[in-house]
Amino acid sequence: MNDGNTPDWVSVGQYSSGVAARIDSSLLDGMNIPNRIQRYPFMLDIRVPPEFEKDAKKALQPARISEAELTAQALKEPPPDDT
Repeated sequence: MNDGNTPDWVSVGQYSSGVAARIDSSLLDGMNIPNRIQRYPFMLDIRVPPEFEKDAKKALQPARISEAELTAQALKEPPPDDT
């Protein structure tokens, strides 16, 4: 993460929390995706070079778990007895 103005870079996420922005920026750092946190009066913006936009957005996307997967996970272990 480097703070600074990067007008030619593209936004891959806006944040109201500095902690959340730093966590996602660190994730991108770990994936060797150059990024910067741009500060605005009421939000923070993570920006990356245009050639990294697709990879960065994919990395920051929340995991999608299907209903079937959730059900299978829930049924792996029976619930505890409340008796």
